[in-house]
Amino acid sequence: MTPRTLLLGAFAGLLGTTTVFAQSPLDPAVSIPAAQRPDGLASLDWNGDGALDFVATVDNLDRVLFFQNVGGTWTSTQSFLLGAGVSAGSIVAADVDGDGDADLAVALKDMNTVQVLRNDGAGVFTSVGTNAVGLDPVHLISGDWNGDGMADLATANRDGNSLSVLVATGGGSFGAATTQAANLDPRAIAAGDWNSDGAMDLAVSCHDSREVRLFSGNGLGGFSAGTVLSVGGIVRPDGITSADVDQDGDADLLVATTGNGFNFVTTFTNTGGVFGAPLNSATGGLNPSSLAAADMNGDGFVDVAVTNQDSNALAFMSGDGSGLFAVQANHATGTRPGTVIAADLDGDGDRDVLTANRDSNDLSHFTNQSGPAGIVSYCEGGLNSAGTRATIDTTAGISISGGPVILRVLNAVPSQPGIFFYGAGRDATPFGAGTLCVAGPHYRLRPAQTLSPVGSASHVIDFNSTPAGSGAGMITAGSTWNFQFWYRDPAGTAFNLSNGLELTFQP
Repeated sequence: MTPRTLLLGAFAGLLGTTTVFAQSPLDPAVSIPAAQRPDGLASLDWNGDGALDFVATVDNLDRVLFFQNVGGTWTSTQSFLLGAGVSAGSIVAADVDGDGDADLAVALKDMNTVQVLRNDGAGVFTSVGTNAVGLDPVHLISGDWNGDGMADLATANRDGNSLSVLVATGGGSFGAATTQAANLDPRAIAAGDWNSDGAMDLAVSCHDSREVRLFSGNGLGGFSAGTVLSVGGIVRPDGITSADVDQDGDADLLVATTGNGFNFVTTFTNTGGVFGAPLNSATGGLNPSSLAAADMNGDGFVDVAVTNQDSNALAFMSGDGSGLFAVQANHATGTRPGTVIAADLDGDGDRDVLTANRDSNDLSHFTNQSGPAGIVSYCEGGLNSAGTRATIDTTAGISISGGPVILRVLNAVPSQPGIFFYGAGRDATPFGAGTLCVAGPHYRLRPAQTLSPVGSASHVIDFNSTPAGSGAGMITAGSTWNFQFWYRDPAGTAFNLSNGLELTFQP
């Protein structure tokens, strides 16, 4: 008898209606307190310990908060006061003084300036001055505009309807900004070599003129207005980023667009410097604003994480190389998420995701469980009576000969019984308070477990005994199997399940 047959017989009529998408690699969010109205985010190893950390700006307190992982919890351990009433916004990490350490640059929206903070390499930051730019710099990026190896800066200036370029002169200093028109209500800016001439170019999303304006770089730090890309008459653009989504070697553009009831990630694919017509992919939420693009699920294609501000959600959208993206999940965030970044914050080789939630004064941290090649987390555990979602992973690799292979479940209901099981395919059937993520036939991994007082359990797969060692459920090198954990939840809806875990086993 398979686990599914057993559970259906024991709990007939208890099937829930939870909607869970099949292939988001992101765990449910962990909230990180972030003072008042967090805005900008950037990842860097700010304290020189070899582990990636991150920083956040907070608008109301005009500070940069520095976060590091302390005992498994992300904590703000220091801050930097930027001034009074400066309205700290977008922030980037870049080596502006050429000493090998990541420094910081912060857009001060109400001062129409960019402030530079130099890092001594041990986590002590010193202001090396401010640089005037256009009115209301709402977005800031860095790049090497003139090819001298030093990090330069550029801003999108919302009230000035302009972009400003700052070219580094050394030691953390910059020359006077060059500011030029960028049409109506620029919201964000991205960089890339659109025409493959070796010089960095810029793209600015102009909200009220419903367009993306391209600026061609001359390789000396100067830019000239070029192609205008219309997003269409029904939506307006906000966040923008660049990535090679179709794998042809050219930098493409991805834009968050919204209007008239439509909410898209709009892609402009680039072929030799010529951009195609906009490709629209619905985000499944309201008012998409900021987006991050990277291969987050380990399938080799660029994916997108986009904040749906008015839905208080982060959409994970998987790519297939065509320029279109499919929503796999809208994960709950704090209130009114804005900036999003993707970075490997836990050092496991995949991109985790972080959002800044302005109205709930916190950050949402999404751990990516896709892991290295051969390990894919998918589906999502149901919310249980402990207020958590159980997650299954593997803690010791996936090599049969180099074992052991250890399955682990976390965040289930403490002290309750449960069992690991597996099957050859994926499923996405609502079941109990969760989702049955593994298609039958199912194979139970005995013995059954009793969850610890903190809701965890583990199981070492025995490759010498049934079901993993022989018969229809035999696990061999190169084979792919899907695993899940079932557990009781008497205070909830009788039982629940973890997420799904796909393993392709190595010799």
